[in-house]
Amino acid sequence: MSGIVLVLGALAVLSILVDGIGSEEAPWLNQLADTLDEEMRGAAADANASSGANAVSADPRKEFDKKAVCGDPEQVNGIVKSRLSKADNFDTLQVGMASFHPKVGGAALYKNVFQQALG
Repeated sequence: MSGIVLVLGALAVLSILVDGIGSEEAPWLNQLADTLDEEMRGAAADANASSGANAVSADPRKEFDKKAVCGDPEQVNGIVKSRLSKADNFDTLQVGMASFHPKVGGAALYKNVFQQALG
């Protein structure tokens, strides 16, 4: 029995601006999500072609539409500046590692993407 490898793309999280990210950075970050998704799809296709792997690519952006940073309900953290740990390098950036990572509800949205892709 062979396993399945699921390659998950990135979110386009910035439909509106958040504190610390300006109008020049937001479109660039969203374009970066497009590039990452394209590369992840290519990686899955390459793995399937070269080794016979059973790799599947999934794009989570539809599932997170209007629910990412500043969404309603917001399921992805914006810039997190509280409850920093030593691992957050807070002396330099004052930004926590939880920034732009999913909240509990966002993890459930990722679960939906996984289930749909592995269907």
